[in-house]
Amino acid sequence: MVQEILHSSHLTGSLQPASLRPLPKRRGISRGINLEKVWQANGKMPLPIAFDNVERTMQPIGNNAKYFTTLVGNQVRFTVPPCYPSWTEVPEEQRARLHSIIEGDWSPDEYRAVCAAVDRLAADRYHDYKLKAHNHLKAHEPSRPYGEMSAKD
Repeated sequence: MVQEILHSSHLTGSLQPASLRPLPKRRGISRGINLEKVWQANGKMPLPIAFDNVERTMQPIGNNAKYFTTLVGNQVRFTVPPCYPSWTEVPEEQRARLHSIIEGDWSPDEYRAVCAAVDRLAADRYHDYKLKAHNHLKAHEPSRPYGEMSAKD
């Protein structure tokens, strides 16, 4: 009777060790596929983006705000190496590449404010990127007792 229960089809999956269970499907990193589709639909012309200047938050707003955030995140992830402790340590020439994605007729004051908003957004994305990489490495690093050195240390 017990063996019948253990071998029944509805319990077999739950009795497997964790190492044999299939991993749940999770979201992958954003590659900007929807942004690409919207850009293609717009005739490969730059998408209009507005920033909240009324409340002085300078956050992207409007229909294309989520695409802009995705674009900044992808630019940070694919062009800036994660070796810097924080976004403030990233060299200015690498940060300036992000400012080049902003086109438009901005006054100098508006342009500085928009660049500062992009820097804040990029700093958040850089922090998230580094945190995810750190958590991934910690989860997949072989555990060893405290104080034990490996051959590469």
